[in-house]
Amino acid sequence: MKLHAVELSLDYAEEMARLWRREIEPRPIGELRLKEISADPSLLVAHQDELVAEGMEPNRRREIWKLMRAVLRWGRRRHPNDLRIEVAGLIELPGYGRSRLAYAADALGLERIIEAVLSRPTHDPLVALRDAALVAAMGFTVATRPSEWRLAATWGDLREDTVELQRPSGSQARRLAGLKRGAHVALLLPNASERLLAYRHALESVYGPQPPHALIFQVLDTDGPVWSRPKGGGKRVPLAWNTSAYNSWVHRIWIPARAVASQAPDAPPGMATMKFYDCRHTAISMALHSTLVMGPLGMNLHPLAAMAGHSIQTLESYYWHIIVRYIGKPPIDLRQECAKAKARVEEAPFQGAQWRSAQRSSRHRQRQKALPGRVQRWVQIRALMSPSVLLCHLTESHSRAVSALPSRIRA
Repeated sequence: MKLHAVELSLDYAEEMARLWRREIEPRPIGELRLKEISADPSLLVAHQDELVAEGMEPNRRREIWKLMRAVLRWGRRRHPNDLRIEVAGLIELPGYGRSRLAYAADALGLERIIEAVLSRPTHDPLVALRDAALVAAMGFTVATRPSEWRLAATWGDLREDTVELQRPSGSQARRLAGLKRGAHVALLLPNASERLLAYRHALESVYGPQPPHALIFQVLDTDGPVWSRPKGGGKRVPLAWNTSAYNSWVHRIWIPARAVASQAPDAPPGMATMKFYDCRHTAISMALHSTLVMGPLGMNLHPLAAMAGHSIQTLESYYWHIIVRYIGKPPIDLRQECAKAKARVEEAPFQGAQWRSAQRSSRHRQRQKALPGRVQRWVQIRALMSPSVLLCHLTESHSRAVSALPSRIRA
Protein backbone atom coordinates (compact mmCIF):
# COMPACT_ATOMS: atom_id res chain seq x y z
CA MET A 1 0.00 0.00 0.00
CA LYS A 2 2.76 2.45 0.87
CA LEU A 3 4.68 1.83 -2.35
CA HIS A 4 1.54 2.01 -4.43
CA ALA A 5 0.45 5.31 -2.84
CA VAL A 6 3.63 7.26 -3.59
CA GLU A 7 2.13 8.87 -6.71
CA LEU A 8 -1.14 9.80 -4.97
CA SER A 9 -1.96 12.98 -3.14
CA LEU A 10 -1.50 12.63 0.61
CA ASP A 11 -5.19 13.18 1.39
CA TYR A 12 -6.33 10.57 -1.13
CA ALA A 13 -3.72 8.04 0.04
CA GLU A 14 -4.85 8.45 3.66
CA GLU A 15 -8.49 8.10 2.64
CA MET A 16 -7.74 4.85 0.76
CA ALA A 17 -5.77 3.52 3.72
CA ARG A 18 -8.75 4.16 6.00
CA LEU A 19 -11.07 2.47 3.50
CA TRP A 20 -8.80 -0.57 3.41
CA ARG A 21 -8.66 -0.86 7.21
CA ARG A 22 -12.41 -0.38 7.59
CA GLU A 23 -13.88 -2.38 4.70
CA ILE A 24 -11.30 -4.92 3.46
CA GLU A 25 -8.90 -5.83 6.25
CA PRO A 26 -11.58 -7.11 8.72
CA ARG A 27 -13.12 -9.39 6.06
CA PRO A 28 -11.87 -12.88 5.07
CA ILE A 29 -10.54 -11.52 1.77
CA GLY A 30 -8.22 -9.20 3.67
CA GLU A 31 -6.36 -12.23 5.06
CA LEU A 32 -5.85 -13.98 1.72
CA ARG A 33 -2.45 -14.30 0.10
CA LEU A 34 -1.83 -13.71 -3.58
CA LYS A 35 -1.17 -17.43 -4.14
CA GLU A 36 -4.56 -18.32 -2.67
CA ILE A 37 -6.33 -15.85 -4.98
CA SER A 38 -4.39 -17.21 -7.94
CA ALA A 39 -5.40 -20.79 -7.04
CA ASP A 40 -9.09 -19.93 -6.54
CA PRO A 41 -10.15 -16.71 -8.35
CA SER A 42 -13.78 -17.34 -7.37
CA LEU A 43 -12.90 -15.88 -3.95
CA LEU A 44 -12.95 -12.42 -5.54
CA VAL A 45 -16.40 -13.00 -7.04
CA ALA A 46 -17.66 -14.36 -3.71
CA HIS A 47 -16.54 -11.18 -1.94
CA GLN A 48 -18.36 -9.01 -4.46
CA ASP A 49 -21.51 -11.08 -3.94
CA GLU A 50 -21.08 -10.67 -0.18
CA LEU A 51 -21.11 -6.87 -0.44
CA VAL A 52 -24.23 -6.98 -2.63
CA ALA A 53 -25.97 -9.29 -0.15
CA GLU A 54 -25.20 -6.86 2.67
CA GLY A 55 -27.13 -4.17 0.80
CA MET A 56 -24.11 -1.90 0.42
CA GLU A 57 -24.68 1.06 -1.90
CA PRO A 58 -23.22 0.76 -5.42
CA ASN A 59 -21.00 3.83 -5.05
CA ARG A 60 -19.46 2.42 -1.88
CA ARG A 61 -18.87 -0.96 -3.50
CA ARG A 62 -17.25 0.79 -6.43
CA GLU A 63 -14.76 2.59 -4.20
CA ILE A 64 -13.87 -0.63 -2.36
CA TRP A 65 -13.28 -2.60 -5.52
CA LYS A 66 -11.40 0.16 -7.28
CA LEU A 67 -8.97 0.05 -4.37
CA MET A 68 -8.89 -3.76 -4.37
CA ARG A 69 -8.24 -3.86 -8.12
CA ALA A 70 -5.41 -1.35 -7.84
CA VAL A 71 -3.75 -3.32 -5.04
CA LEU A 72 -4.07 -6.63 -6.93
CA ARG A 73 -2.59 -5.08 -10.06
CA TRP A 74 0.30 -3.81 -7.99
CA GLY A 75 0.69 -7.33 -6.53
CA ARG A 76 0.72 -8.87 -10.00
CA ARG A 77 3.48 -6.51 -11.14
CA ARG A 78 5.57 -7.00 -8.01
CA HIS A 79 4.95 -10.71 -7.47
CA PRO A 80 4.10 -12.27 -10.86
CA ASN A 81 4.96 -15.77 -9.63
CA ASP A 82 2.38 -15.56 -6.85
CA LEU A 83 -0.51 -13.93 -8.74
CA ARG A 84 -0.60 -15.56 -12.17
CA ILE A 85 -4.05 -14.41 -13.29
CA GLU A 86 -5.29 -11.10 -14.66
CA VAL A 87 -7.83 -9.75 -12.16
CA ALA A 88 -9.45 -7.14 -14.40
CA GLY A 89 -12.03 -9.54 -15.80
CA LEU A 90 -12.96 -10.84 -12.35
CA ILE A 91 -13.81 -7.48 -10.79
CA GLU A 92 -17.00 -5.81 -11.93
CA LEU A 93 -17.29 -2.19 -10.88
CA PRO A 94 -20.87 -0.94 -10.48
CA GLY A 95 -21.72 2.20 -12.40
CA TYR A 96 -21.94 5.58 -10.75
CA GLY A 97 -25.43 6.40 -9.54
CA ARG A 98 -25.37 10.19 -9.61
CA SER A 99 -28.06 11.88 -7.57
CA ARG A 100 -27.02 15.43 -8.50
CA LEU A 101 -26.00 17.01 -11.80
CA ALA A 102 -23.04 19.36 -11.80
CA TYR A 103 -24.33 22.79 -10.78
CA ALA A 104 -23.06 25.81 -12.65
CA ALA A 105 -23.77 29.44 -11.79
CA ASP A 106 -22.67 32.29 -14.09
CA ALA A 107 -20.14 35.11 -14.12
CA LEU A 108 -22.54 37.51 -12.41
CA GLY A 109 -23.23 35.04 -9.60
CA LEU A 110 -19.51 34.57 -8.98
CA GLU A 111 -19.00 38.32 -8.87
CA ARG A 112 -21.82 38.63 -6.31
CA ILE A 113 -20.08 36.06 -4.10
CA ILE A 114 -16.78 37.92 -4.42
CA GLU A 115 -18.61 41.14 -3.51
CA ALA A 116 -19.96 39.44 -0.38
CA VAL A 117 -16.50 38.14 0.56
CA LEU A 118 -14.99 41.63 0.28
CA SER A 119 -17.80 43.13 2.39
CA ARG A 120 -17.19 40.72 5.29
CA PRO A 121 -16.28 42.50 8.56
CA THR A 122 -12.61 41.76 9.21
CA HIS A 123 -9.67 43.21 11.13
CA ASP A 124 -7.23 42.41 8.31
CA PRO A 125 -8.09 43.65 4.78
CA LEU A 126 -5.33 41.41 3.39
CA VAL A 127 -7.30 38.30 4.39
CA ALA A 128 -10.39 39.59 2.58
CA LEU A 129 -8.31 40.16 -0.58
CA ARG A 130 -6.91 36.63 -0.29
CA ASP A 131 -10.37 35.09 0.10
CA ALA A 132 -11.74 37.05 -2.87
CA ALA A 133 -8.72 36.00 -4.95
CA LEU A 134 -9.34 32.33 -4.09
CA VAL A 135 -13.00 32.49 -5.18
CA ALA A 136 -12.03 34.33 -8.37
CA ALA A 137 -9.21 31.87 -9.08
CA MET A 138 -11.60 28.92 -8.86
CA GLY A 139 -14.50 30.48 -10.76
CA PHE A 140 -12.64 32.37 -13.48
CA THR A 141 -9.97 29.81 -14.39
CA VAL A 142 -10.70 27.13 -16.97
CA ALA A 143 -10.37 24.80 -15.23
CA THR A 144 -8.78 24.07 -11.85
CA ARG A 145 -9.54 22.23 -8.63
CA PRO A 146 -9.38 23.55 -5.05
CA SER A 147 -6.47 21.21 -4.23
CA GLU A 148 -4.43 22.66 -7.10
CA TRP A 149 -4.74 26.22 -5.81
CA ARG A 150 -4.30 25.11 -2.21
CA LEU A 151 -1.29 22.81 -2.58
CA ALA A 152 0.41 23.38 -5.92
CA ALA A 153 -0.08 26.87 -7.43
CA THR A 154 2.91 29.18 -6.89
CA TRP A 155 3.55 32.78 -7.86
CA GLY A 156 6.01 31.51 -10.46
CA ASP A 157 3.23 29.51 -12.16
CA LEU A 158 1.22 32.62 -13.05
CA ARG A 159 1.43 33.92 -16.60
CA GLU A 160 -0.48 36.76 -18.22
CA ASP A 161 -3.38 34.59 -19.42
CA THR A 162 -2.61 31.15 -17.98
CA VAL A 163 -1.50 29.34 -14.86
CA GLU A 164 0.95 26.45 -15.30
CA LEU A 165 0.31 23.94 -12.53
CA GLN A 166 3.34 21.72 -12.11
CA ARG A 167 5.98 20.44 -9.73
CA PRO A 168 8.62 23.09 -8.89
CA SER A 169 11.74 22.81 -11.04
CA GLY A 170 14.58 21.00 -9.31
CA SER A 171 12.24 19.23 -6.87
CA GLN A 172 13.03 15.55 -6.35
CA ALA A 173 9.64 14.75 -4.76
CA ARG A 174 7.82 12.04 -6.67
CA ARG A 175 4.39 12.98 -5.35
CA LEU A 176 2.70 15.84 -7.21
CA ALA A 177 0.82 17.42 -4.31
CA GLY A 178 -2.63 18.59 -5.33
CA LEU A 179 -2.24 17.71 -9.01
CA LYS A 180 -4.86 15.03 -9.52
CA ARG A 181 -4.22 14.71 -13.26
CA GLY A 182 -0.55 15.69 -13.20
CA ALA A 183 0.99 18.89 -14.52
CA HIS A 184 -1.26 20.92 -16.82
CA VAL A 185 -2.07 24.45 -17.91
CA ALA A 186 -5.32 26.34 -17.27
CA LEU A 187 -6.78 29.46 -18.87
CA LEU A 188 -6.74 32.45 -16.53
CA LEU A 189 -9.50 34.99 -17.20
CA PRO A 190 -9.02 38.71 -16.34
CA ASN A 191 -11.42 38.56 -13.37
CA ALA A 192 -9.07 36.02 -11.75
CA SER A 193 -5.72 37.48 -12.80
CA GLU A 194 -6.63 41.00 -11.65
CA ARG A 195 -7.60 39.83 -8.17
CA LEU A 196 -4.58 37.56 -7.85
CA LEU A 197 -2.30 40.46 -8.75
CA ALA A 198 -4.16 42.76 -6.33
CA TYR A 199 -3.65 40.22 -3.55
CA ARG A 200 0.04 39.84 -4.40
CA HIS A 201 0.56 43.61 -4.43
CA ALA A 202 -1.10 43.96 -1.02
CA LEU A 203 0.85 40.97 0.37
CA GLU A 204 4.21 42.29 -0.82
CA SER A 205 3.47 45.81 0.39
CA VAL A 206 3.20 44.42 3.93
CA TYR A 207 5.63 41.46 3.98
CA GLY A 208 8.04 42.18 1.13
CA PRO A 209 8.61 40.47 -2.24
CA GLN A 210 7.49 36.85 -2.49
CA PRO A 211 9.78 34.27 -4.15
CA PRO A 212 8.52 32.44 -7.24
CA HIS A 213 8.27 29.11 -5.39
CA ALA A 214 6.02 30.57 -2.66
CA LEU A 215 2.49 29.21 -2.72
CA ILE A 216 -0.14 31.73 -3.78
CA PHE A 217 -2.49 30.70 -0.97
CA GLN A 218 0.13 29.95 1.63
CA VAL A 219 -0.69 29.83 5.33
CA LEU A 220 -0.59 33.35 6.81
CA ASP A 221 0.10 34.42 10.37
CA THR A 222 0.96 37.75 11.98
CA ASP A 223 4.49 37.58 10.55
CA GLY A 224 3.37 36.83 7.00
CA PRO A 225 3.46 33.66 4.88
CA VAL A 226 4.58 30.65 6.91
CA TRP A 227 7.55 28.49 5.89
CA SER A 228 8.66 25.19 7.39
CA ARG A 229 11.76 23.00 7.25
CA PRO A 230 11.65 19.26 6.50
CA LYS A 231 12.45 16.96 9.42
CA GLY A 232 15.69 15.83 7.82
CA GLY A 233 16.84 19.41 7.23
CA GLY A 234 17.22 21.20 3.92
CA LYS A 235 15.61 24.24 2.34
CA ARG A 236 12.51 25.85 3.71
CA VAL A 237 9.26 24.89 2.03
CA PRO A 238 6.01 26.89 1.92
CA LEU A 239 3.35 25.71 4.36
CA ALA A 240 0.11 24.87 2.57
CA TRP A 241 -3.41 24.74 3.96
CA ASN A 242 -4.23 21.30 5.29
CA THR A 243 -7.64 19.71 4.85
CA SER A 244 -8.86 20.99 8.22
CA ALA A 245 -7.91 24.59 7.39
CA TYR A 246 -9.59 24.34 4.00
CA ASN A 247 -12.82 22.92 5.46
CA SER A 248 -12.78 25.67 8.09
CA TRP A 249 -12.43 28.30 5.36
CA VAL A 250 -15.38 26.83 3.48
CA HIS A 251 -17.61 27.06 6.59
CA ARG A 252 -16.39 30.48 7.76
CA ILE A 253 -16.12 32.30 4.43
CA TRP A 254 -17.67 30.48 1.51
CA ILE A 255 -21.00 29.42 3.02
CA PRO A 256 -21.88 32.82 4.57
CA ALA A 257 -20.77 34.68 1.41
CA ARG A 258 -22.86 32.36 -0.74
CA ALA A 259 -25.86 32.93 1.52
CA VAL A 260 -25.53 36.72 1.19
CA ALA A 261 -24.96 36.70 -2.58
CA SER A 262 -27.85 34.33 -3.27
CA GLN A 263 -30.29 36.99 -1.99
CA ALA A 264 -29.29 39.46 -4.70
CA PRO A 265 -32.10 39.98 -7.25
CA ASP A 266 -29.81 39.04 -10.17
CA ALA A 267 -28.36 35.91 -8.54
CA PRO A 268 -28.83 32.71 -10.60
CA PRO A 269 -31.31 30.11 -9.29
CA GLY A 270 -29.86 27.47 -7.00
CA MET A 271 -26.88 29.51 -5.83
CA ALA A 272 -27.97 29.27 -2.18
CA THR A 273 -26.75 25.63 -2.10
CA MET A 274 -23.76 26.04 -4.41
CA LYS A 275 -20.62 24.18 -3.30
CA PHE A 276 -17.17 25.69 -3.59
CA TYR A 277 -16.20 22.95 -6.05
CA ASP A 278 -19.10 24.12 -8.24
CA CYS A 279 -16.94 27.12 -9.14
CA ARG A 280 -14.99 24.70 -11.34
CA HIS A 281 -18.23 23.54 -12.96
CA THR A 282 -19.18 27.17 -13.52
CA ALA A 283 -15.92 27.92 -15.32
CA ILE A 284 -16.30 24.86 -17.55
CA SER A 285 -19.95 25.76 -18.22
CA MET A 286 -19.03 29.26 -19.34
CA ALA A 287 -16.31 27.82 -21.58
CA LEU A 288 -18.80 25.38 -23.16
CA HIS A 289 -20.94 28.37 -24.14
CA SER A 290 -18.04 30.40 -25.50
CA THR A 291 -16.03 30.79 -28.68
CA LEU A 292 -13.33 28.71 -26.99
CA VAL A 293 -15.41 25.61 -27.80
CA MET A 294 -18.18 26.64 -30.21
CA GLY A 295 -17.25 27.48 -33.78
CA PRO A 296 -18.74 27.56 -37.30
CA LEU A 297 -18.40 23.78 -37.59
CA GLY A 298 -19.83 22.91 -34.18
CA MET A 299 -18.25 22.18 -30.80
CA ASN A 300 -14.60 21.25 -30.40
CA LEU A 301 -14.16 19.85 -26.90
CA HIS A 302 -10.49 18.90 -27.17
CA PRO A 303 -8.96 22.18 -25.89
CA LEU A 304 -11.39 22.34 -22.98
CA ALA A 305 -10.84 18.67 -22.07
CA ALA A 306 -7.08 19.26 -21.98
CA MET A 307 -7.43 22.30 -19.71
CA ALA A 308 -9.92 20.51 -17.43
CA GLY A 309 -7.74 17.40 -17.17
CA HIS A 310 -10.55 15.20 -18.54
CA SER A 311 -10.98 12.87 -21.45
CA ILE A 312 -13.61 13.82 -24.02
CA GLN A 313 -15.84 11.01 -22.74
CA THR A 314 -15.60 12.20 -19.13
CA LEU A 315 -16.30 15.80 -20.13
CA GLU A 316 -19.41 14.77 -22.05
CA SER A 317 -20.56 12.51 -19.21
CA TYR A 318 -20.32 15.21 -16.52
CA TYR A 319 -21.47 18.21 -18.55
CA TRP A 320 -23.88 16.81 -21.14
CA HIS A 321 -26.81 18.64 -19.51
CA ILE A 322 -24.90 21.91 -19.97
CA ILE A 323 -23.89 21.08 -23.55
CA VAL A 324 -27.55 20.45 -24.42
CA ARG A 325 -28.52 23.72 -22.74
CA TYR A 326 -26.42 25.72 -25.22
CA ILE A 327 -27.21 23.86 -28.44
CA GLY A 328 -28.40 26.33 -31.08
CA LYS A 329 -27.45 29.40 -29.04
CA PRO A 330 -24.83 31.91 -30.21
CA PRO A 331 -21.48 31.61 -28.38
CA ILE A 332 -20.29 34.25 -25.93
CA ASP A 333 -16.90 35.90 -25.65
CA LEU A 334 -15.52 34.78 -22.27
CA ARG A 335 -13.55 37.92 -21.55
CA GLN A 336 -16.37 40.28 -22.50
CA GLU A 337 -18.93 38.29 -20.49
CA CYS A 338 -16.74 38.33 -17.36
CA ALA A 339 -15.97 42.04 -17.76
CA LYS A 340 -19.70 42.84 -18.08
CA ALA A 341 -20.48 40.90 -14.90
CA LYS A 342 -17.79 42.70 -12.92
CA ALA A 343 -18.90 46.12 -14.20
CA ARG A 344 -22.54 45.40 -13.33
CA VAL A 345 -21.69 44.50 -9.74
CA GLU A 346 -19.57 47.64 -9.37
CA GLU A 347 -22.34 49.83 -10.76
CA ALA A 348 -25.14 48.26 -8.69
CA PRO A 349 -23.74 46.84 -5.45
CA PHE A 350 -26.05 44.62 -3.40
CA GLN A 351 -26.59 45.86 0.15
CA GLY A 352 -29.73 43.98 1.09
CA ALA A 353 -28.34 41.21 3.29
CA GLN A 354 -26.35 41.09 6.51
CA TRP A 355 -23.19 39.01 6.75
CA ARG A 356 -23.69 36.19 9.20
CA SER A 357 -20.94 33.69 10.07
CA ALA A 358 -21.65 29.96 10.02
CA GLN A 359 -21.47 29.81 13.83
CA ARG A 360 -23.89 32.72 14.25
CA SER A 361 -26.24 31.21 11.70
CA SER A 362 -26.23 27.92 13.58
CA ARG A 363 -26.98 29.61 16.91
CA HIS A 364 -29.69 31.74 15.28
CA ARG A 365 -31.37 28.62 13.85
CA GLN A 366 -31.24 26.94 17.27
CA ARG A 367 -32.80 29.97 18.95
CA GLN A 368 -35.52 30.22 16.30
CA LYS A 369 -36.23 26.51 16.67
CA ALA A 370 -36.51 26.74 20.46
CA LEU A 371 -38.55 29.98 20.48
CA PRO A 372 -42.01 28.45 19.76
CA GLY A 373 -41.56 25.99 22.63
CA ARG A 374 -40.67 28.75 25.10
CA VAL A 375 -43.61 30.89 24.01
CA GLN A 376 -45.98 27.93 24.26
CA ARG A 377 -44.79 27.09 27.79
CA TRP A 378 -45.28 30.71 28.91
CA VAL A 379 -48.82 30.75 27.48
CA GLN A 380 -49.63 27.55 29.37
CA ILE A 381 -48.29 28.99 32.63
CA ARG A 382 -50.31 32.17 32.21
CA ALA A 383 -53.46 30.16 31.49
CA LEU A 384 -53.03 28.23 34.73
CA MET A 385 -52.36 31.30 36.85
CA SER A 386 -54.98 33.73 38.04
CA PRO A 387 -53.98 37.43 37.95
CA SER A 388 -53.43 37.47 41.74
CA VAL A 389 -51.21 34.35 41.64
CA LEU A 390 -49.21 35.76 38.72
CA LEU A 391 -48.75 39.09 40.57
CA CYS A 392 -47.61 37.25 43.68
CA HIS A 393 -45.14 35.18 41.61
CA LEU A 394 -43.63 38.28 40.02
CA THR A 395 -43.41 40.05 43.43
CA GLU A 396 -41.54 37.10 44.97
CA SER A 397 -39.13 36.95 42.02
CA HIS A 398 -38.46 40.69 42.36
CA SER A 399 -37.88 40.37 46.10
CA ARG A 400 -35.36 37.54 45.64
CA ALA A 401 -33.50 39.52 42.99
CA VAL A 402 -33.31 42.62 45.20
CA SER A 403 -32.17 40.66 48.25
CA ALA A 404 -29.32 39.17 46.21
CA LEU A 405 -27.83 42.63 45.56
CA PRO A 406 -25.15 44.10 47.83
CA SER A 407 -26.49 46.34 50.60
CA ARG A 408 -24.81 49.48 49.30
CA ILE A 409 -26.54 49.03 45.96
CA ARG A 410 -29.98 48.41 47.54
CA ALA A 411 -29.58 51.58 49.55
